[in-house]
Amino acid sequence: MESFLKKIKILIKTPTKKIIYIPFEVSSYSKVIETWKIYKKCGKHNINIKDIEKKILDNIFSFHNDHKNHVLLYYSANLKNCLLMCRIENKYINMIAPIDPLQDIERNFVATYC
Repeated sequence: MESFLKKIKILIKTPTKKIIYIPFEVSSYSKVIETWKIYKKCGKHNINIKDIEKKILDNIFSFHNDHKNHVLLYYSANLKNCLLMCRIENKYINMIAPIDPLQDIERNFVATYC
């Protein structure tokens, strides 16, 4: 597990490849993980959202499923931490990490590190 954490740390220290501002705000990151598990198993999610939002979510989950050695950082503007959804050597690792309390981030986003 330690080698996975080292690889995640290296990825997070590199400049992000892409930041996508998204309309999804959650009260708990556990909802995101539950939705991801359904997507991973079935190839689709079970939440009722607009078509454009569905396409965004499908693209994010598809990237996470298809690309090796990356980190997706998801931040929901109403929370004080972020979710790191990592895939390292075909192993999925999810972690909660703090956000700098001095930054006042008011938008939901996903950042990719690979």
